[in-house]
Parts: sequence; structure tokens; C-alpha cells
Amino acid sequence: MPEDHAQDRRRFARHAVVRPCKIVDARSLRPSAAGSTTDVSEGGSLVSVQRDRMFSPGDQVEIGIAWSRNPLIASEEMVQARVVRVLPIDHHHQALALEFEQQMELVDSAPIREALAA
Repeated sequence: MPEDHAQDRRRFARHAVVRPCKIVDARSLRPSAAGSTTDVSEGGSLVSVQRDRMFSPGDQVEIGIAWSRNPLIASEEMVQARVVRVLPIDHHHQALALEFEQQMELVDSAPIREALAA
């Protein structure tokens, strides 16, 4: 009987896009990690972060993705998310699989459409 390694439970298509982002830990409400996206979907994102205190599955965070060239991310651009999986990269970096609390509309914004097309 062949093994089924290709089973994919994702509900949304992923877009391979690398954009700077910041993560805010919901417990401290302070920016706690700078990083970059690896991929983004309407339901979540995989991000690589540098961090002193490591994240754990279940952590509540906010993520802001710099879709434009503007390095500042406004508070209304932050999205509530939950860490669903943590993949260690090295002693100071982690990859975080994030699930957005609300679906992100990727095609409603010109900067997002441009970033996805690049």
C-alpha cells in the first residue's frame, strides 16, 4: 500500500513572496521580532524571524507585512494570528507557521497584488 505524503490540508493557495515583516507578541504588546515572509496565503503565512525569546505553538501574535517600499507598518495594517507550528532554523532564528484570525484579502490592495506578481 503506497504512503500518501502528498495529502495537503491547506484551504488557501500559497504565494511564494519574500517581504519584510514584524511580529508583535500579544502578551507584551511590544514589537518583538523582525523577519521576512517565505510565503503568504489568505489564511496564514510562513515567516522567518530572529528572536531572543523563542515562540511556541499557540502563541497569539500580530503580524505586519511591508507590502510597499514604505518601511513603516501602520497599526491598522497589523493582523491577528496564532502560531501553529515552529521550525527551528538555528540558535537565534525560527520559522513560524502563522494562521490569521481573519482571512486576508490578498487581491484587494494594489501593493499586495504588485508584491505577489513580482
